[in-house]
Amino acid sequence: MKNKRIRRILIAVLILAALIAGIVLIARHVRSQTVNVYAVSDVAEGWMGNNDELYATITEGSTETIPLDEGMVESFSVKKGDTVKKGDLLLKYDTSTYQLTLSSDQASIAMLQSQIRQAQQDINTYRNMTPAEQAPAAPTPPPKSVPKVQSVISPDTKPNGTEGGISYYNCTENTVVRSSAILTLRDSGETVLYRIFDGSALVGVWTVDGSDLQTRYPDEWTPEDWTLGSGVSLNGDGTVTVDFSETHYGSFESLVPTEEEDDWIEPDPGEYYSAAEIAEMIRDKNQDIADYQRQLKQAQLKYQRDQLTGESGEVRAKSDGTVTFVADPHNTSVGEPLVTIQGSTRATVSVYVDELSRDVLKPGDTVNVYAYESGSSFTATVDSIGDKPTDEYSSYGSNSSYYAVTCIADDPDVEVRAWEGCSVTLDSAGESGSGLYLPMYFVREDTGGSYVLCQGENGRLEQRHVSTGAILWGSMVEIRGGLTYDDYVAFPYGRGVQAGNPTKVAELDELYNYY
Repeated sequence: MKNKRIRRILIAVLILAALIAGIVLIARHVRSQTVNVYAVSDVAEGWMGNNDELYATITEGSTETIPLDEGMVESFSVKKGDTVKKGDLLLKYDTSTYQLTLSSDQASIAMLQSQIRQAQQDINTYRNMTPAEQAPAAPTPPPKSVPKVQSVISPDTKPNGTEGGISYYNCTENTVVRSSAILTLRDSGETVLYRIFDGSALVGVWTVDGSDLQTRYPDEWTPEDWTLGSGVSLNGDGTVTVDFSETHYGSFESLVPTEEEDDWIEPDPGEYYSAAEIAEMIRDKNQDIADYQRQLKQAQLKYQRDQLTGESGEVRAKSDGTVTFVADPHNTSVGEPLVTIQGSTRATVSVYVDELSRDVLKPGDTVNVYAYESGSSFTATVDSIGDKPTDEYSSYGSNSSYYAVTCIADDPDVEVRAWEGCSVTLDSAGESGSGLYLPMYFVREDTGGSYVLCQGENGRLEQRHVSTGAILWGSMVEIRGGLTYDDYVAFPYGRGVQAGNPTKVAELDELYNYY
């Protein structure tokens, strides 16, 4: 008993040692895998960069521009060089198309609101997606059973079964039917099936009718042994060719399975996207929402302007100034400037930021403004930041609260139009964060806070903690410290991606699998 117990202990120790050795080998293999790293300058976005500006509206312009509406101009009350006061009549439209104009404005507003809601629904769908990295493994088809087959069929060979009252034998192309078995069939007048299998696939059936043999062959007839595959050729394209000049005693039916006849249908696993692709789709949809919101604001302002025109068709000045331009309405397209008034008020820009990004701007900061319609570029100073959320975005499915930021143009003579759209970016001399925004899928969390996996000085992957700030578009996070544009980061998922592994600088195409 004692010896048996010692042997059991030794066996257990050996098994444990083998397991430990296996784990060590696997760990060494994993730690030896080379990990791709990507330049931060390629994967990050600068808040001041090309597509990362905030969209805004010039709510008060040094230049008041009245664009041509859909209606026909009936008369002008001013000409170039005239001085006007706020409320003075500038021109009058034919009012016969007034209701049509308002209906067109309302349709534009409804369409943009619908597009914003749909984009927000798309974002919610994307956020609920399972990343490809976490997708379940594809199912494997169940193993097909290989039937028991006969190598030789003689009169005393028992059939494998019956089908519709007819006996059948499972065979291969090399199965031999003895002449004595053929004679027995002729004498009995029975019908049998010889089913030919290629592995687990039934490729064809020979049907031998004993009564037919009685009719065709006399009593003194002596058949030959019959190899069932003689003269039968599988063509590899789902067809079978039979050479009937070879010995045979029945009729052949081809049953080569096609792809459509496969009895196992692989379940549709659905469409999976990587975490990087999902974040990219969310970012694109947030960008769409920003575009739609800017267009919606302009459509609402146009509707308000058309309502003010009213059934009287009168258009009046909104501020004091001098008329600097009056266009010929017959040579002007809808939306183009019809009358321009140069006023004394400095341009005022209203921009909206979400609650996570309120600290990006603060009073006294300098911003760069680009007006889309007039094409003017100028600097402005942040004058105030609203302390209560605006209702500008509350109806369009946004999950965040937005706050109005008011900026005043530094140049009193800059010529921009009230109600035109513009972009606002923070002046590079400002001190509102690093301006480095990294896709959120590069940043992970542990008990020590946020961290990234990046290339260390020794060329190996290291875990580095970073300080984070505002969230942009719901998919980018500001990196306030711990990482620079000169660093290289790894996509922090996968069994082989861990600190200590060797690294290789790769192109961004390899991250997103673009071809």
